[in-house]
Amino acid sequence: MAKDQSDTNVCTPEAPNRETFKEGAVKLTGDATYPIPWGHPAGWPAVPDGTRGRFRNPGDNMLDAASDREAVIAWFARKGIDPRGDNRPTPTADAYIREVTRVLLWAAWRGQALSDLSARDVLAYKAFLVEPSPAEVWVSNDTTKRARAHPDWRPFQPGRSSKRAEYGLRVLNDLLGFLAQAGYLQANPAALVDLTVERSKETEAAASQAQRGRALTRKGWEAIKRYIDGLPFGTEEDAFQKARARWVFHLLYTLGIRISSLRGRFGEIQPTVIDEEEVWVWSLEVKGGKRMVLPLPFSVLDEMQRFRLTLGLSRWPSADDPVPIVPRARAQRRG
Repeated sequence: MAKDQSDTNVCTPEAPNRETFKEGAVKLTGDATYPIPWGHPAGWPAVPDGTRGRFRNPGDNMLDAASDREAVIAWFARKGIDPRGDNRPTPTADAYIREVTRVLLWAAWRGQALSDLSARDVLAYKAFLVEPSPAEVWVSNDTTKRARAHPDWRPFQPGRSSKRAEYGLRVLNDLLGFLAQAGYLQANPAALVDLTVERSKETEAAASQAQRGRALTRKGWEAIKRYIDGLPFGTEEDAFQKARARWVFHLLYTLGIRISSLRGRFGEIQPTVIDEEEVWVWSLEVKGGKRMVLPLPFSVLDEMQRFRLTLGLSRWPSADDPVPIVPRARAQRRG
């Protein structure tokens, strides 16, 4: 894939409070730079293109990508997203675009390309997501939504949380993992980092109280997981039953729902936006025929993707996906 020369050697614009970044700055890579293809924010540095990235594979890659720019666009394409398109992005696409924009700008401030990032850098980014600093550069003064071309645009709005930080890390892990799998990167540095963000004492206390209220102890849960891991998977039917058991018990234990609530279909699990963050929710039927909208934690989303891939389905369900959330037999996998 030929490199788009029109986006290289872009003059880096002067950014607000640039002096605050001189101390501790990482040495520039010397790469050519490019503006973010889906709209570069006014006054922010252009992004190193990674043609000499530290962790680039020196040979060919399955994406035919010659730069970080091309590799990132390939990752978006794999998810069915065109960040440069004129159409208004879906909540999911908008969330991915926002998180990738943040990490590209953060790396650029440090003089790094995406393909320069090491596990230590990912750890630094994890701390940054929890508390973006300096706040006057990275965080807006209010919650007003502004276009990236607006001089007062900032990557973050006031109010951060461990949940939002973890979401940003999950997106980065997905991006870097895809680039490593495609042979563009030597490895995924995020895979070496604990992506869990420490919660506040209040949140941890509430979670602990909820855990104490479960009928199944953590020790019991670990025993169930070991039993499922030991199930046979030599035949297609065995593999289906094992994957189904893992999925069902993860739903029951993590969400604390009734078995009767597992009668829905995958189309009932869809993304929405809460406090400007993408959240996947499940609109499920509960006792009395009522419906409840239940936000799904990352562990459930990971298990859902794993189970759907086992069934030969896409990672994420569409709104009209007819496949039962818990198929009774392999014949139900495609509705």
